[in-house]
Amino acid sequence: MLLYCGAFRKLDDLLCPIGDSLAREHCGGDYKLSEAILLKSGFESSDLADVFDVLRSRGGFCDCEILYNVAETSRLKSAYWHNRGQGSPRHAKELEKLRDRGLAIAHTGLRKNSGKEGQKDK
Repeated sequence: MLLYCGAFRKLDDLLCPIGDSLAREHCGGDYKLSEAILLKSGFESSDLADVFDVLRSRGGFCDCEILYNVAETSRLKSAYWHNRGQGSPRHAKELEKLRDRGLAIAHTGLRKNSGKEGQKDK
């Protein structure tokens, strides 16, 4: 359903816009951007808790993690991995917030931990 209303694409347009002339939104560690997109797309506010429960079950604990972990493809995820390969993560601010909260992107093999930096899944 999120694919059909273009929610992932719209979120990607906000967090990783095409071209330098558009302002980039920043993830606040919440669903602020996603909530606005879903409401504009016709979702009822009473349905949002269920939508976010599903997103969390797939690793989407905030706006940027929806694109990193839930969406099959996104410019934000591609830019991250491209820059990661170059040794300079473009979205270091968002990644630092995740580390501060004890979370990391699922693709790195890291998981929510008890404050031990870089703890790997077993």
